[in-house]
Amino acid sequence: GGGAQSAVYNSRVVSCVRRNLIFSVTPDMKSGQYKTVYEVTLLENGQQSAAPKLIKASGLPAFDRQVEAAIRKCDPFPIPNSGKAPKTIVLTFDPVETKK
Repeated sequence: GGGAQSAVYNSRVVSCVRRNLIFSVTPDMKSGQYKTVYEVTLLENGQQSAAPKLIKASGLPAFDRQVEAAIRKCDPFPIPNSGKAPKTIVLTFDPVETKK
């Protein structure tokens, strides 16, 4: 898929993960201050073929653990319109944006 297709697919995956993500944000947290990045390896059918891999820690270990747990609960991932999930997808989560 192209760039726009990837963005649409990525947002579908992110919303799937966010449904499972529970994290309390304190009033002093700012958007962009804490971001965690995970890489997820997928089979063609959207099933996760390995544990989510932490690429960049947010600085909030509890948030990182919550994101990993939420990613694991979103299995299989939605299938893109092309009918085949990508081999890997990189997902970024910000605790402040997660509340939106």
